[in-house]
Amino acid sequence: MNGVGEREASDSAAESISSELLINVIRTLTTTVSNDQRQLEKQRIEQCYRQSEQNIDKLLKEHRSDALHCLSTFQSVSKELTSSREQIRNIKSSLSLCKTFLQCRRDDLNKFWLENAQQKKVCDILQQIQQIKKIEKTVDVQLANGEYKEMIRVLKDADVLLKGPFDKMEGISQLKFVVSENLQKVFGQIVNDLLQCVFVEPFEAQTLEAVKSGKMVESKIGAALIERYPKKKLVALNDEGALRLRLAELLQSLLVFGQVDKALDEMFDRMPNLFLRLSNGAAEVVKQSAGGERSAGERDASHLAKFVNIAIAQMSFASRNFALLSLELQQLSHQFLPNCQPIMKRFWHIVQVGFEEILAEYLLVWRNKKDGNDGAGGGGVQKKALFSFENASFVSSVNASSRKKQFCVVCTPDIYNVVAIFHKLSALCREVESQLGEDCCYLSVYLQTFVAEAFLEQIRVDLERQTESVLNGADLWSSMSDVPPHTQRILSCCVRVFELCERINGYIVSMEPYALRFASFWLLILEHFIKGFSDKYFQIVMLRQVHADGGWADYPKLSAAWVVDEDISRLLMSLPSWSAVKKSPFSPDQIQTPFAADVVNLANILGESEQEIRERTQRESEILIGNLGTQKQPKSSELITSMDHIKALACLHESLQWFVGKMRALVDGLSSRAKELTKTRIQITTSGNGGTLIDQMLCEAIAERINTLEKLSDNLLLILHLELRFHCFFHLITITQNQSALSLLSQDEIDRDVMEFGRDLSQFHATLHAHLSPTKLKYLFDGLGYLCSSIFIHSCQYLTKLSEMGRKRICRAIFSVQKYLSQLSGRPETELQRAQIFFDFLNKDLDQLFATIVERGAVFSFVEYSILLSLLIRSHSTLNSQPGVLEAATNQLRDILSHQQKGKPNQKPISSMVGTEAANFSLITHVIFDLDGVLIDTERHYTTANERAMEKFGSKFTRELKLMMMGRKKSEAVPLLLKDAGLAGRVTSEQYMEEYDQHLKQIMSTLTEVQLELPGATKLIDHFYAQNIPLAICTGSDSEEFGDKMRKFDKWLQKIPIRVLCGSDPEVRNGKPHPDAYEVTMGRFVSKPVSPKNVLVFEDSINGVESALGAGCSVVMVPQREFLPKDWPEKELRSRANFAALLDSLEHFCPKPFGLPDFRLREGGGCRG
Repeated sequence: MNGVGEREASDSAAESISSELLINVIRTLTTTVSNDQRQLEKQRIEQCYRQSEQNIDKLLKEHRSDALHCLSTFQSVSKELTSSREQIRNIKSSLSLCKTFLQCRRDDLNKFWLENAQQKKVCDILQQIQQIKKIEKTVDVQLANGEYKEMIRVLKDADVLLKGPFDKMEGISQLKFVVSENLQKVFGQIVNDLLQCVFVEPFEAQTLEAVKSGKMVESKIGAALIERYPKKKLVALNDEGALRLRLAELLQSLLVFGQVDKALDEMFDRMPNLFLRLSNGAAEVVKQSAGGERSAGERDASHLAKFVNIAIAQMSFASRNFALLSLELQQLSHQFLPNCQPIMKRFWHIVQVGFEEILAEYLLVWRNKKDGNDGAGGGGVQKKALFSFENASFVSSVNASSRKKQFCVVCTPDIYNVVAIFHKLSALCREVESQLGEDCCYLSVYLQTFVAEAFLEQIRVDLERQTESVLNGADLWSSMSDVPPHTQRILSCCVRVFELCERINGYIVSMEPYALRFASFWLLILEHFIKGFSDKYFQIVMLRQVHADGGWADYPKLSAAWVVDEDISRLLMSLPSWSAVKKSPFSPDQIQTPFAADVVNLANILGESEQEIRERTQRESEILIGNLGTQKQPKSSELITSMDHIKALACLHESLQWFVGKMRALVDGLSSRAKELTKTRIQITTSGNGGTLIDQMLCEAIAERINTLEKLSDNLLLILHLELRFHCFFHLITITQNQSALSLLSQDEIDRDVMEFGRDLSQFHATLHAHLSPTKLKYLFDGLGYLCSSIFIHSCQYLTKLSEMGRKRICRAIFSVQKYLSQLSGRPETELQRAQIFFDFLNKDLDQLFATIVERGAVFSFVEYSILLSLLIRSHSTLNSQPGVLEAATNQLRDILSHQQKGKPNQKPISSMVGTEAANFSLITHVIFDLDGVLIDTERHYTTANERAMEKFGSKFTRELKLMMMGRKKSEAVPLLLKDAGLAGRVTSEQYMEEYDQHLKQIMSTLTEVQLELPGATKLIDHFYAQNIPLAICTGSDSEEFGDKMRKFDKWLQKIPIRVLCGSDPEVRNGKPHPDAYEVTMGRFVSKPVSPKNVLVFEDSINGVESALGAGCSVVMVPQREFLPKDWPEKELRSRANFAALLDSLEHFCPKPFGLPDFRLREGGGCRG
């Protein structure tokens, strides 16, 4: 066949070549032009043709055999095709015969089947009935193996038969009962398995964890749980995939009979009792882990916390399984259960209600349930829990005995148990709310209601009772307690009260959302504490005397009366000695105990000489001498003479100071959230003013009470300080002031008075040394030498004369006093040598005295030298009768001292300028100006605007109202103005300020810079600015008012960069006369002053002066010309520390006494004083 193909291919190729050749011949013959050419081409073609003919003959000879073979092959194929057609016709005939035969056989079989159909039907029915009878055994076997799918299939088939084909069949009722009974059995088993895998197993698994952690494996409970839950099964409990397969199998089995809803309802109906039983088991574990001792376990709330931890873990684990159950149900719900209720809501509702019932046992409360269902299903209405306390002892015992049969309690039921578990319960509530998507879950409502209606009220009642018991217990005011690391013992009542406050702090830490309510209990305790301390304080410092009308009246003793006077106490507390003891410059280890043997070592350790102590205490001694040295001897009844009272004051002071420090630490230690909660404004009933209601932030109210206690503590220390000095006056004035004592009494009797002084001070020291810290003891006894020396000197002015024997007696008394003080302080007390020198001068005549002063310089002040001269002349036998001697000697003394003073011009400020002769001002480094009335003349325009506004509202603006308002914030001044003017209630602050601002703008719009600027203002600012002294303005105006007024004075603002506007500055909490304004201003200087004394303030109002003095600044007052001199308490101001001068105008200010470069003063005017 291959050869034939090749030949056919070659023939085709040859034919193709011949065709091409023919075409070429025709093209050539037709296109050739010359005949010769055509003739040549013709010859060539004929030659090719002959050649082709030869080739063809050759090929025919070569392929002859192949052609013959092809013809024979074709003949054989034709014969075979004819034979095949014959065979096909034979097969068709055979098939036709078979078809006919099969039809005959089919008819025979149909006949046989119709005859046996009825018999087969009966056999099938009997077989099915037999299978139904065997169902009971089959179900038992499959239940044992957990083959729910096969078991349900068998029951379903039987149920279909009995309710379908066999429905009307008689005699099979027994079969129907068997199937129904088995269905119920399977249904119950599936419900049990559901409960087991989603509820029981999680609870018991967590109980088993508690058993292992509590090392109770050998206990009965532990052994049973370990046997029930081997390690392999515990691992399987955490396999969510296996659990989902198991749940899906159970639900699919229930779905076959449409029993899913019924099964879930039954499961949730059984859960409450099951929850209580499982929780009771966990409680048994906790109780046994605590040793089962009732005395130890029942009173420890930590066991309850452990139990709650286990219960929360159980519920969380179970909630995970119920969430998986819910997912499986959701997959079924889309297809078969469109009305299925939310599983998680039903689960959490049941466990919350059950857990509430358990908590009620431990918190001594219970719910009053109404008859009927309480909404166990999901989405049921939550009823508000009602609480009741077991007040009656009979009811308490009956309830406790009946309910303990149901529950195993791990600790004594107590309402305070909520503290130990509040955080855990809150976390559980948040978890529930997160899972359910609710704002407030059932348990959260229960917890909040319990805390708000029961717990907080019980705390308040208990705190009031306990605080009253502590403060009313007489022994607690006398017994002392050690409170390490505090070195001094503290009154037991303080310790007990602080323990109550510390307990409240524990409540705040444990129950932070209720920090506001708990912190209010601090306020309650502090109120009671302040009242109790005040009562104890008044018992000590009050003196009962017969009144003029025959009745009794209570008067404060001398030291208490001084402390009550705010001006005196503020003055004493502004002195360096008080600042030293408050700042505690020396540690207790540095301060040696008095009676120290090595006085030099003491001075070296402290680094403070007697000269430095005198400089620190001199001002205080001068104040005391100025007030008591010129009076008669204090009465014994005016002093605190009982050492028990002195001890009580010292203990009260130390205890209060310890308590204040501890309370501040508690308040500062609050979390940021608790602090934020205490900034809420609440209504507070004040103890004074008939119980007035005020609106105040709780944190400010607490800080205010703590400050009150701190002030009371400071007052106690100040009373001890003054009392010690008043005793010195009481004993020493007796020696020098009583002429009869010096002339008639023997030396032994005088020594007895000195010994009484020493005994009194020794008792003071022994009592205070045992109950005060070394720093405060040093503060109390420092400066007594200088004070006693001054008492001896100044009390001589009341002696008619003094003999030589009397002088020697006094000198001996001074020596004895020095010896006693030296024994107490551990220092030589050389200050008493001043008194020795004073009385030694009485041996000299006038010329010798003046010569000594000229030669050695002034040892005493002019007043003391005047007393010396007067006594010297009165005691002289001839000079006492010569008229004019004292005046001449005084003039000569004044000339001598003036001459010495000129040699030291900077030793004292100019007398015409300073407010007190003894004032000794520090170098001024910073200056602060008030604005209105000091730099610009606006106060009189303010007065005009106020007069017009008051006239509009039917009242009058008086000078007293003006004095009251000056310097204050407008927001503070206007309410006081309306109150004093009788307009409060009829005119609001906003109405008055609107009217006032309208008049003031009209007035100010017409004024020029020249009209507003006060004389000397620009000169003074330029002078201070040239000396590089930092400048500031502190005014009561707000930012808007300040901008309007200062728009015309840009030249000042360029030189005064610091401006504190009290009316709008948030840092200035209280305006003038409070010191806040100037304290804030000093704090804003870039280079801070070393001391407030180095800051000079210019003020025009008494409120501003009080504010600056309160801040510790040096003050120059420039009062308004519209006021009379009587409007200013000039005498009182001049007695105040740091009050510098009272000027008519800034033009009269003299910088030199303040260590500032001088400038030429304008002539005229001057300082008042």
